[in-house]
Amino acid sequence: AGGADAAPRVLDAARLGAVRIGHGVRLADVLGAPGGERLLDEVRARGLHLELCPTSNVHTGAVASLASHPIGALQRAGLSVSFNTDNRLMSGVTMSGEFETVQRELGLDAATLVALNRAAASASFLPLAQREAALAAINAAAHVLHDAVHLLRAVAHADREHEEGHEDRVRVERVAQRGQQAELPHHGHQRRHHHQHGGPHTAGVGIDHHRRDGHG
Repeated sequence: AGGADAAPRVLDAARLGAVRIGHGVRLADVLGAPGGERLLDEVRARGLHLELCPTSNVHTGAVASLASHPIGALQRAGLSVSFNTDNRLMSGVTMSGEFETVQRELGLDAATLVALNRAAASASFLPLAQREAALAAINAAAHVLHDAVHLLRAVAHADREHEEGHEDRVRVERVAQRGQQAELPHHGHQRRHHHQHGGPHTAGVGIDHHRRDGHG
């Protein structure tokens, strides 16, 4: 609900008994919209969890791009959300890959990523004891997640510097090429001018010129 259809369909599903909503990404359409807060209040009051799937949402056209995905905005609006794969086969994604994607494309920090994972575990259909064990594992691994985000950002920064360095080299080469091209007509004119005044035949153009005049 709230994926290919409109935001109110999320509440329609909830009124039929749903507590976890597959997608629900269209709720972003009502953020700040007239009457939108009333709808969001009911989503919060019902404790609904949104299973957002960023890569799949792009593939289906639910959102325009990964960079514009509203998972961060919905989480900041106080909704329970998490990132998921939707379909590993058709979208060619994994949970670890989706983790890297949301961090890279949306810049979510480690605290936000931990919160998303905690929300997913809390809203799971596991028995209570297993949910609590999952939450404890997420809390214990929070420092590892922080280190992973730090590493991903460092790699992204290094990649950007490499790309910028490459672009600078390309610009320098293009300027040099333009300079060489600007000089070529000037040199050609000098060679023709030199030949027309009795200079040595250093260019094919000069030789052809004399042959056409009957001098070759």
